[in-house]
Amino acid sequence: MERLSRLYVSHFGSPTAWYENLLFDLTDPDTQQPTDVIFNLENAGGKTSLLSYVFSCFEPKQERWLQHLQKKNHRFAEYFARDGRPSFIVMEWEMPARAAAMSDYKLVVGQVVALKESAERGADVERWFFAFEAVDGMGLEAIP
Repeated sequence: MERLSRLYVSHFGSPTAWYENLLFDLTDPDTQQPTDVIFNLENAGGKTSLLSYVFSCFEPKQERWLQHLQKKNHRFAEYFARDGRPSFIVMEWEMPARAAAMSDYKLVVGQVVALKESAERGADVERWFFAFEAVDGMGLEAIP
């Protein structure tokens, strides 16, 4: 079964909940296997924003951004650094073997988001999506 094992977020959030280069290890400390996780944050701590960012990798339409669906005045572009720094969200997935004699593998999926140079209120973003199978020297740690 596919399970999310690690999640990295940088330069993303709202004024009350800013994610700056955070790596979430979603594995059991004893077995090192992915496990169920609960994010225990206060209200306005960024839980929905983080989930929205994760979901935006799989449903990229900005009008489907969770916060925008809840309140139409919330825009995707409002959650990224205004100073030009790109934001990364990177997910490492533990994937089952593709065939009987093969090993399990890790899949890295994510996106990079940056405000366009004409960044003003209501500015748009540039986005780049990526996915690759992790190999020695090229995994989640290789992302800037």
